[in-house]
Amino acid sequence: MDTKMLKLHTPNIQPVSSKVWHADETYIKIKGREFWLWIVYCHETRVVLAWHISKKRLFKDAKAVLRKAKNNAGMRPEKIITDGLSQYQTAIKKVFGWWWNIYKKSHIIDSGIGKNAILERLNREVKRRIKWFGTFQVLDGTKAFFNMFFYYHNFQKINRTIGCTPNKRACVKDLTLVELLYNFPTQGS
Repeated sequence: MDTKMLKLHTPNIQPVSSKVWHADETYIKIKGREFWLWIVYCHETRVVLAWHISKKRLFKDAKAVLRKAKNNAGMRPEKIITDGLSQYQTAIKKVFGWWWNIYKKSHIIDSGIGKNAILERLNREVKRRIKWFGTFQVLDGTKAFFNMFFYYHNFQKINRTIGCTPNKRACVKDLTLVELLYNFPTQGS
């Protein structure tokens, strides 16, 4: 496998124009075993701010993906919409430093039917794309796949809702695949 794909990462998207983020995790298989793909998504720009792969749904994993999103966006959001996973509650307070009174107004817990449907739609697209091969064979191959998948999502795919690519909506300079591979440090998902 070409190790250059492993170096590809979600670039800094600064500044993010939206103050509302969505966070969710979805089940994937690697060598037939259960893994979790965590995604943080910007409501306004439709940019995938960060992603992370883990074996379990633990606090440290929720904290890792939220910290990556905060670093990539260069800010903290005013609101985060998640499902009812309890690990998000503690991770949000830890990463963003919200006190309880701010946290109660800023963390919205919602199912995939309502306010978090925008990210559940992206999760369905991920499932649709990986369905034909059923399971990934190695973790590095999985990371390389999602590096390319989210690069395509952020920089190449025109979102019909916003009428352009997410990076254009976020006013981020177009980056070629070559620029991403050679000019940025690794993400370390």
